[in-house]
Amino acid sequence: MKQVFVLLNIFITFLGLGFLGYEVGMLSAIHDWTWIHIPVLMSYFVVSFFLHIVIHEAGHLVAGLLSGYSFSMFKFLSFIWVKESGKITLKKQRVPGMLGQCLMMPPEKITTPPYALYHLGGIIANLIAAAGGYLMWMMAYPPLLKIGFLTFTVVGIILAMMNLIPVEPNDGMHLWKASKSIEYQIQFNQLLQIHAGMIKGKTGQELQELLYFVGKEPLTDGNNVTMLSLKALKHTEKFEFDQAEMILRPLWDQFDQLLDLHKFEVLKEYLFVLLLSHPDDDAVAEIVNNKWYKKRDKIKQADTKRVLATYAFIKENDFEKAIRLLDEAESYIKKAPTLTDQKIERELNNYLRKKIKEESSDSVTD
Repeated sequence: MKQVFVLLNIFITFLGLGFLGYEVGMLSAIHDWTWIHIPVLMSYFVVSFFLHIVIHEAGHLVAGLLSGYSFSMFKFLSFIWVKESGKITLKKQRVPGMLGQCLMMPPEKITTPPYALYHLGGIIANLIAAAGGYLMWMMAYPPLLKIGFLTFTVVGIILAMMNLIPVEPNDGMHLWKASKSIEYQIQFNQLLQIHAGMIKGKTGQELQELLYFVGKEPLTDGNNVTMLSLKALKHTEKFEFDQAEMILRPLWDQFDQLLDLHKFEVLKEYLFVLLLSHPDDDAVAEIVNNKWYKKRDKIKQADTKRVLATYAFIKENDFEKAIRLLDEAESYIKKAPTLTDQKIERELNNYLRKKIKEESSDSVTD
């Protein structure tokens, strides 16, 4: 069934782009466009795509507010707007595979709050925006401007239709699972509360009561992966790396089945606890050679630098490099998206500095 949905995704994309290409070809023939116009046409597509990402997440925001939720976090590319102590603050975090996200705080004292409008909000927003683009296309006169509005319309429809298809991590899949399972509704509600708790600075231990696994879903289900990562967090923040490694090991064993937006995060955190518990494990070399791990150099944030520092310390025995990377990590801590992230990064940074100092002292003594 998944393959059918993937093919449907491809069909919708080619259908939309085919129609757009036909219109561009017709106008190009009439108005004698040349290769000089190609960059303009390509820029229309890129701008439309990113505009619709913002519109999609804004749709979730509005739909969430209408459903009784309150604002928690809005993400676009590496920029994150978080509500802390009643104020909206800007943070930065890059998650490979994730372009946008809007998280809300569910209504209090409701185990299964309204979910349909919240999940459909992004799709509805894309379609409304696309309808507006279509009207502008009908009314616009300059040919290049008409193509700009048509591109915006087609991209909006493609993204809306693709998100409606029930394939992870699309809204359509969340909506379908929620409509079929009360357990899934509870889990999604708990996840939103977890994110809200992390924004307030709650520890992994405090958040354990919100853990909720849907047994009939595979371990690699997006929500289950997040829950399992939180379970490991409880031990990581207490420097119990053996326990954290055992919890994350099943995710590494099924790495290829993970969603792309989870792969780097799982890889990074598993390597960290593995280096501090079983540094000679064969999985260390496998992770370092994994294509997802090679994205590390492009991601300048505290957690990534912390993992690189740990590798320099444990495997390369390069104390100076490790300290330099920890200094870099420290400079990014305040930009971490939640107070919980900031607290944990600060504690792990101090822990590693202490370990490096002890190790370097032993080396001098020897």
